[in-house]
Amino acid sequence: MSGKTNLKTSLIMAVLLVGIQCAIAAGEVIYVDANAPPSGTGQTWATAYRYLLDALAVESSGDEI
Repeated sequence: MSGKTNLKTSLIMAVLLVGIQCAIAAGEVIYVDANAPPSGTGQTWATAYRYLLDALAVESSGDEI
């Protein structure tokens, strides 16, 4: 009985860890640089937003600014 319980617990933990990793990976990085030219897209340092408010306007759950 103990072997089945350990297997079930291990399986549940593995599924939870994979789910957490997927949730973390789902977010995007939004770049902000006060010295960036206006009209950036925030997708890379080269195209960073100039203002934090611009990044906050497009961010969604899980994103990193």
